[in-house]
Amino acid sequence: MNKDIAERVMKCVAAESPLGEGIDGTARLKEDAGLDSLSLTAVIVGLEDEFGITFDDGDLDPSAIATLQDLVGLVKKYV
Repeated sequence: MNKDIAERVMKCVAAESPLGEGIDGTARLKEDAGLDSLSLTAVIVGLEDEFGITFDDGDLDPSAIATLQDLVGLVKKYV
């Protein structure tokens, strides 16, 4: 299941990243995947839709969501 979660998170990030599918599991969202604050918000909305969850505002501190793994961990907290 963890691999499935990571793959689904990567799919959501790739949909908003200028690199598309060219990102890997160790990607930093801003520096490596090319996400800005607007595209990160779109990723969050996409993750909520993909997993049928709603994140608490307290968990959405941009400084705490710097890498793809941070996003995977956040999703795991809710599923």
